[in-house]
Amino acid sequence: MNNLYSPIIGLTKEELRKIVKIYNLKIRKVGENAHREGCKLKHLLKLLVNMDYHGRAVSFANEIIHDILDRYDYKREIANVKIIGPLSKNIALINIKPSPPKEIYDEIIEILENEESIDEVYIVDKPIELTISANPGIYGNEESRYWIEKGRLQPEFAAPLKVVWKKSKNERLATFHAVDFRFLDEE
Repeated sequence: MNNLYSPIIGLTKEELRKIVKIYNLKIRKVGENAHREGCKLKHLLKLLVNMDYHGRAVSFANEIIHDILDRYDYKREIANVKIIGPLSKNIALINIKPSPPKEIYDEIIEILENEESIDEVYIVDKPIELTISANPGIYGNEESRYWIEKGRLQPEFAAPLKVVWKKSKNERLATFHAVDFRFLDEE
């Protein structure tokens, strides 16, 4: 909701710290750090209809990518796996910047391809075009589309991004859904 994916959206960091203390929860740190990009669900660019399918794919993929990069002590500016596609298919788009050596990519790809909740895996290492279905409010507002593309999406992709917008017919779609992609021919 409002570009945030959190059931605790209304709480301050101090309130979160109190909850952690009251329940004696063991966590490393409240908040984001340079190697973890915050809530994994922000990388699910589609509706979360099935937690065991959509939710598992995005959570699993983004844990794996960081676990492997951490094991290699690989320094990165961007490291995430975007999950896109129609509701019946999870397409994993691997974004790592700067690009790691082939053996790191190979290890990540092998694990993701063996995960049942992930149907296809691609490395974003050249420009891509995302096809996005947006609710009528977003679709009809050029400024909203611009800020989603340039402010929300492009900073989290490892290569240049172009978006093809389509008006959604799904009344449950409150924001947008990345339904497909293709690699662009480099010009």
